[in-house]
This record gives sequence, structure tokens and C-alpha cells, in this order.
Amino acid sequence: MSKLKLEVGKTYITRNGNAVSIVEHQLGNGWPYFDENGDNYLSSGLLYHDSVCDGDIVREATLSDLTDRWADAVNSPKHYTSHPSGIECIEITGHMGFCLGNAMKYIWRADLKHDAIEDLRKAIWYINHEISKREAS
Repeated sequence: MSKLKLEVGKTYITRNGNAVSIVEHQLGNGWPYFDENGDNYLSSGLLYHDSVCDGDIVREATLSDLTDRWADAVNSPKHYTSHPSGIECIEITGHMGFCLGNAMKYIWRADLKHDAIEDLRKAIWYINHEISKREAS
């Protein structure tokens, strides 16, 4: 990892296999490189932590890495397939109406995406919309 030098606009692979894209470099900052999630890194790829962690960048992403991730993101996104039960979200929501299915989807992924509060608010919106539809009929 010591030969790695981060660059803005490039995508890298972390120790735990995730892809991160470097989107910003701030001169004078102790941890000057920022990814799309706002996490910051040293130019060597170390994530802002006191010790080695799973989020440390270990290498630049290859075309194969990115192609595989794109296919997974379309066909089986991790935020819908990583439930401890092993069940994929669509296996349940596919048997529900649109509003209830969307509410379930947002609850399912709430802790697996960037903003759990936003996902929970979206779930509430769909539940309220479903209640309004039922009360009106």
C-alpha cells in the first residue's frame, strides 16, 4: 500500500472490497483526499482512523472491478441482498402493492445506504399515501 498515491477522479478498492471514488483534494488538510461519501484519506490510502481498518484503500480499481460492481448494483444491490436472513428484499416486496412495497424497501435498506433517516421518512411518506388512498375509497 505504500506505493499508492491517490488522485482525484480515480476509483480505488478498499481492504473490504468496496469501491470508492476520490472526488476532492484539499491542500493543507491533514487527511486531504475525500471520497463521494465524505470520508477522508491520506495520499497513501489510509482512511481517517488511528489504526488499519477495512476502509483503507489498497489498490486502484480495474475495469473488471467496476464492471462487476455495476452488474451487482443493477441485478443484486448489496443494500437489498445483505439482510441476515439471506432473503432479497424484492422476494417480499414483489407480493405487495406499490406503496407498501416501496415503504418496505426503504425500511429494508435504511441502515445500508447513506442516509437512514431519509429512507425512513420516505417509508413513512409511502405508508401515509397508502393510508390516504384507503381512507378515500
